[in-house]
Amino acid sequence: MRIRAIYAIVVVCIKSAACVLFLRIAGPLRSYGILVVTVVGFVVTEVETIGECRPIQANWKVLQGAKCASQETVVVIAGFSTLTTVLTDWLCAMFPVYMLRRTSMPVRKKLAAGFVMGLGALATICTLLRIPYILHYGAAIAGDSKHGLGK
Repeated sequence: MRIRAIYAIVVVCIKSAACVLFLRIAGPLRSYGILVVTVVGFVVTEVETIGECRPIQANWKVLQGAKCASQETVVVIAGFSTLTTVLTDWLCAMFPVYMLRRTSMPVRKKLAAGFVMGLGALATICTLLRIPYILHYGAAIAGDSKHGLGK
């Protein structure tokens, strides 16, 4: 639970910083969309992570009478988080390339700068590698060896 909460906080800080940079460079109309998707994804993920079990202490230790969200709910929220992460990764990676094409730089420098800024797309690959684990999360927790990973 704590690692997911910290991960969500770090991701929203990094992407929000990039969006603020885009706001300063490209103007508000083009960058607010990325910022809104980033913040909405963060809020949903954080609320689910913190509110997964009641009382909250049941997230990190076993408590008698605690109630936690179903595995299906956790998988749906993890899928939503993954979707927003992939979307914002691509937007943050491609937006600088879109901005560069209108500048009056030599083509070689544009390509080099676009390549460096587009490396953010590698984060999407890491997120996409996480999808099979999310899809099989419920089966792995339930101990279903037929659908579990690592076979």
